[in-house]
This record gives sequence, structure tokens and C-alpha cells, in this order.
Amino acid sequence: GNIPREIGNLSKLEELILHNNEFTRIPKEIGNLHSLKKLNISTNQLKGKIPKEIGKLDSLKYLLLSHNELSGNIPVEIGNLSNLEVLSLSSNQLTGDIPTEIGNLSQLKFLGLGWNQLSGPIPHEIEKLSHLKSIDLALNFLNDSFPIELVNLPELVHINLDNTHTWGVLPHEITNLSNLKYLNLRDNFLIGTLPENIGDLPNLKRVDLRNNELSGTLPKELANLSDLEILYLENNNFSSCIDQAILDSFCNNKEIRVDLSDNDLLPYRGYFRKICDGNPQIGAPCDDQDSTTTNDGIDENCQCVGMTVGNQDIYNFGNIQILPNPNNGRFTLKFHAQKHQKMKLNIISLMGQTIFSMEIDNQKIEEEIDISFIPKGVYYLKISTEKDIATQKIVVK
Repeated sequence: GNIPREIGNLSKLEELILHNNEFTRIPKEIGNLHSLKKLNISTNQLKGKIPKEIGKLDSLKYLLLSHNELSGNIPVEIGNLSNLEVLSLSSNQLTGDIPTEIGNLSQLKFLGLGWNQLSGPIPHEIEKLSHLKSIDLALNFLNDSFPIELVNLPELVHINLDNTHTWGVLPHEITNLSNLKYLNLRDNFLIGTLPENIGDLPNLKRVDLRNNELSGTLPKELANLSDLEILYLENNNFSSCIDQAILDSFCNNKEIRVDLSDNDLLPYRGYFRKICDGNPQIGAPCDDQDSTTTNDGIDENCQCVGMTVGNQDIYNFGNIQILPNPNNGRFTLKFHAQKHQKMKLNIISLMGQTIFSMEIDNQKIEEEIDISFIPKGVYYLKISTEKDIATQKIVVK
């Protein structure tokens, strides 16, 4: 039922905790509670608009109305609550813009407006909230670029703009937020690259940027994030191989959860643990977007390289024999090229390092190779001419 209007007579009341009930209305008389410091009516069945009389509660520090069915605009009178530290209106049916008067809440530490139907940009006045530690605006229709004002809030620990129709680039200035631990911008329209200086955020624990349009390589500075627990970058347009510094850092941390799946050229569709478990980046299948090539693979420069279909200079994978394979580092290499020409033979580690190299000037090859000095693992044999490349996996046990 309704909260009784007579509650407005409790002029000395400091806390009103009614959460997890079935109340349906907030009486406007609640504005008479001038001593009230904490109002919690979350997880009820509240309907209708938030009464503007709440703006009279000038002693209020905590306003918790989340998980209800409140509708209409956020009343501008909320900007009068100069002592407010926590504003939680998430999981309602609120509409309209976020009022610019939010910027008047100079003591605000937590702003929760997620899971509503709010629209329009985040007001510039939010940069006045110098004590803000957490902002959650997820699942609204903000349809704006990343709010640059946020990077000027030094105490921010948590940013959640999940599914807010946020577009544009992730600004390099985000590294101003030295206290940031949680960054969630998933399911948006972000473009451009990850800031190279993202490694300057020493406290970062969880990063979720999946389902955007980010591109470029993964900055090696990610390896500096020693406290990182979650890195979700799937379904973007990242390309190339993963820097060795990232491999060294993340593969040695069994607790970290990394998902790079559904990116352009990252091997194995970005399933990071496959690489940590010994599957190579070099030689992994890819698509160079050229219909005239086949057997496309990633070379030691992390480029997707294909071989021209029908070109008589190609070395067919089936003609290359490594006997035995697996081996102890000693094996016989046999193959027959289409014609006599100069070739270069390299054996490459998973990290892209060339550990063996030789020149070949012949058509039919039968060569004894000894790389028994290298550690056990998976390596790649690469045979190349000026035009073509062929690769074959070598397993040393």
C-alpha cells in the first residue's frame, strides 16, 4: 500500500528504512522530514513520479529508491540536497535527461541511475562532483561520446556506462583516474585504439570493453596492470599478435580472466588461454581478405600472409616433410620446390624469435637439422622466397 502521509509529522526522524516491502507511493509529506539523513525505500513497488518535495530534505545523505517502478523525470529539486552522498535511483522506469542540477551535489560519492530509460547526454556539470567515487548509468539511452568530464574526477573508482549508446574514442586522459578499479563500457559504439598509457592505471582490476568497434593492436602497457583480474575485449576489431610482455604477464597469472575472442587477426579467434597453453601465434590461421590466396597464416611480423593460388613458385604444405615430428630437436627436412631458386629457411619460436636460419639455393632439399639446444615446445618452420611463404609446425619433445 501507500506510505502513510502522517509520516511527515516525524520532524526529528533521522533514518527511514522501508526497503524490501510492497509500498506503492511516496507521499509528498515526506518533504517535512528536515532531520532525515537516510531514506531507503528500495526494492518495493513504488509507482508514479519521485515527489519534488524530496528536495526539501536538506539534511539527507543517503537517498535509495532503486528497484521500483518509478517513472517520469528526475526532479530538478534533487539538486538542493547539498549534503547528499549516495543517490541510487537505478532499476526504475525514469525518463528524460539527467538534470544539470546534479552538479550541485558537491558531497556526492555514489551516483546510481542505471537500468532506466534516461536519454540525452551526461551533463557537463557532473565535473563538479569532485568527491564522486562511483558512477553507474548502465542501460540508458545517453547517445553521447565518452563524457570527458569524468577524467577530471580524481576519486573515481568505478565507471559503468554499459549499453548506454556511448560512441567516439576512449580518451587518453582516462589515466588521470589513478584510483580507477572498475571500467565497464561494454555494448557501445567506441572506436579507435586503447590508450597506450592505460598501463598507468595501477589499481585497475576489471575492464569490460566487449562488443564495441575498437581496433589496432593491444598496447604492451597492459602488462603493467599487475592487479588486473578481468579483461574482456571480445567482439572488437583488434588485430595483430599479442605483445610478448602481455603474454609474460598474463600467462603467468592463472587467476586473470581474459577474453579476446572475435577480433580480426588474433589467432584462435582470440582465445587467450590457447596461446598460454603453447599454441603458437606465428603460423596461426587467418584471413588476409584476398580471394586469390590460400593457406593464410600469421608470420613473425604478426601480419596475415597468404600464398597466391595457381602461382608455380608456391611450396605446397603437403610437399614439406619433417622426419620425425615430434622430435628431440634433430630431424630431416625434405621438400621439392617447383623450380630452382634461392630460398630462406627460418625456425621461429612462439614468441616470434628466429632461433635457426639458413640459405637454400636448390630445388630438391634433404637437409639434416639440429636444434636440440632449444627448450622443448612448439616451433614453426618458415620457408620463404621473394614472393611466397610456407610454414610447418615443429614439436620438440
